[in-house]
Amino acid sequence: TPPTIDGKLTEDVWQQTPLIPELRLLADGSAATEKTAVWMAYDKQGIYVALRCRESQMSKLVAKYSQRGDPLYLDDDVELFILPSELSRVYQFAINPLGTQSDNFGNKADWKAAAHRVADEWTVEVFIPFAALGLTGPPAGGLAWGMQFGRQQKAKRETTSWTPGASFISKESLGEIVFR
Repeated sequence: TPPTIDGKLTEDVWQQTPLIPELRLLADGSAATEKTAVWMAYDKQGIYVALRCRESQMSKLVAKYSQRGDPLYLDDDVELFILPSELSRVYQFAINPLGTQSDNFGNKADWKAAAHRVADEWTVEVFIPFAALGLTGPPAGGLAWGMQFGRQQKAKRETTSWTPGASFISKESLGEIVFR
């Protein structure tokens, strides 16, 4: 059963060990003070991602933008970068604590996201249909895609990612996810 995209991370798939237990500082890979965990799953329709963003200063959370396509990098946000092996472009997806969505390919694709806030964290669920990437279905088992997961935490000015590098979207900085 696919997860309900409501931002709450209540489904069984998100109760498993995270794919990435914690994002690290983008610049040098050192530990962040505000932890972020990432889960990922997929089915024949698309990719599901969940992020749990611990936040010790919820009152300082920056979430101003509410229109699709707004400059979410000015808010606290999480970002996903996907480079399918059969394509040459990196797709960017950004979501802020309000659940506002933005992408780098026109902001018209049919992908979904939701965010949920509680006392000491905010969580995000995302569904990206393979069709939004111009694909007809999942990659073959054993195929690797380049991916990056990132978070911008404004109160402490922490920019975290799965793999360190010059920027989130740099192809050289992408990690590899192998589909099984």
